[in-house]
Amino acid sequence: MHTQTQARLALMGAARGLPVELEPAKTSGGPGDVRIGPVFIEVVTFAEDQKFQDYEKFRQNCRVHLLTLDRDRNIYWEGDLPELHNGDDFETWKKRTGEAAEQCAASGAAVDVLSLNPPIGDGPREGLTQRGAC
Repeated sequence: MHTQTQARLALMGAARGLPVELEPAKTSGGPGDVRIGPVFIEVVTFAEDQKFQDYEKFRQNCRVHLLTLDRDRNIYWEGDLPELHNGDDFETWKKRTGEAAEQCAASGAAVDVLSLNPPIGDGPREGLTQRGAC
């Protein structure tokens, strides 16, 4: 990503007819990143934290599971996805959402699937509401 950013900046400067220098020497010594005309640019990239990556992977697994349950059924899901569960809690959630999908498809009525997380303060529990097609 760092090198791509350098290249993109250099191309933007060159496209505007400005002199471009990659890896110019810094006054403090060592190479810099890009100089476009009189402007010296140091590129700093940030990596996503592992906890965030784990949470995004969990949410993607939840979405895939729900889309699989929707297949060949006239249902949809609404509401919040659960917070990050451990393996056992996730399997329990998958089982509960699977049962709710079958019940909704059979009855056409909405079915609530609440997460295992307790409410925060006086707020509602986080969960999913699964509804038949309207």
